[in-house]
Amino acid sequence: MSKKRSIDQKIRKSQNFSSLTLRQRDLWHGLIAVVDDQGRMPGIPNYVRSQVWPYDKVNEDEVSSDLDRLVEGGYILVYSVEGSCYIQIINWWKYQAMQWAGKSDFPPPDGWMDRERYHGKKNIIQTLNWDIPGGYTNKGSGEGSDKGSGEGSNKGSGEGSPSGSDDNSDKGIGLDSNEVNVKVKGKDKVKDDEEGKDLVGVVSTLFENEIGGLTGMIREQIIDWVDNYPLPWIEDSIRIASGNNKRRVDYINGILKKKKIEGHGGDDGRVEKPGDDIDMQEVREKEAQETRERISKLKEKEEK
Repeated sequence: MSKKRSIDQKIRKSQNFSSLTLRQRDLWHGLIAVVDDQGRMPGIPNYVRSQVWPYDKVNEDEVSSDLDRLVEGGYILVYSVEGSCYIQIINWWKYQAMQWAGKSDFPPPDGWMDRERYHGKKNIIQTLNWDIPGGYTNKGSGEGSDKGSGEGSNKGSGEGSPSGSDDNSDKGIGLDSNEVNVKVKGKDKVKDDEEGKDLVGVVSTLFENEIGGLTGMIREQIIDWVDNYPLPWIEDSIRIASGNNKRRVDYINGILKKKKIEGHGGDDGRVEKPGDDIDMQEVREKEAQETRERISKLKEKEEK
């Protein structure tokens, strides 16, 4: 794994960069240093804090807020895959010129193409997409793949400074905020679904009451929960985390994953045997009805 990283000198003169606080600037430089060779890492705030500020007193809420600011600025993408949160530096392959790049241990966001060049078995150099630009692409990620073909063309030059003169050199790949948001897994599933939005609202309210304040990252996590788990599971998991004084997203994720493995049923708490079928359509319809009833009660309270 290569650990040489490039930071364009134009970053210091960027208007976008100048709008960041000193801690947010430090976070941005820290992320560049600690992500893997594909510009990726876990996105849990506590984990990010441990990697970027191992000796500094920065709390989880501050990390979450600073990550949200980097998302808003187009520096990074925060996304979820199967209930786990990850960070991708958007413009990674535009400004990192490396001679070697290992595989990532973390799944990429939708539409992203990795570039790999590393020594495989018997010290044979393996390459993947090394002759084409990486990052976001309209082409399929398999196109141009030459994995297993031996030595590929090396277009990297170590620590060399990247080319380009745009003022946004410290940011992402140039996608606008709408394009970037589409890449967030789970977001598209509920954005045009009124019932889905209602469920997100119910879970968000419960989360605020039981766990704490919402950030952009936490909202994306809630959307992912709604897309992948029944509402009773989510509510139960949040309340369990609160009751155990473990008010963390990763703790709630662990409870939900356990429920999925064990095959929990509905509101009665019954545990299905592994392999038993659950009528998810029936569960969804029940959730939607419960949501409508809750919203109706809330509106009645507001009117009074």
